[in-house]
Amino acid sequence: MFGGLLIGIGAWTLIKFGDYITFSDDLEYASGSKVMIAAGVLIAVISFMGCCGAWKENRCMLVIVSIYIINFYLAMCTISLKKF
Repeated sequence: MFGGLLIGIGAWTLIKFGDYITFSDDLEYASGSKVMIAAGVLIAVISFMGCCGAWKENRCMLVIVSIYIINFYLAMCTISLKKF
């Protein structure tokens, strides 16, 4: 549900404001609204994989989702530590 919410807010922001906030002048696609849409799609796909894996009791899919979540957590910690 949160992935869909991010996609909706990102799309609304992109339509209403366009590329108002950019993160870098070098990357033309790195605007706030496009990053929100990409994050929403990523969250929705991983959540869907987790739900399907739990519903079908597929251990392989649950392991893959767990690895994705652990990697995202480690990347978030690494990025936050590099910023300080």
